[in-house]
Amino acid sequence: FQVSNMNFQVSNMNFQVSMFNFQASINLNFQVSNMNFQVSNMNFQVSNMNFQVSMFNFQASMLNLVT
Repeated sequence: FQVSNMNFQVSNMNFQVSMFNFQASINLNFQVSNMNFQVSNMNFQVSNMNFQVSMFNFQASMLNLVT
């Protein structure tokens, strides 16, 4: 994971820019219903193959934010 983390760290700069819009929609859509999150997750997963690996940790932390 540390090896792939270096590649993710490079793409993280582009992702960090869109993170603001994504995080804003996460707090609204994800809290409203998990269905909307899955819908937007499909497009997001296409443009972020590497981020899919860290999505598990991010999704776990999102559950803590909701609860």
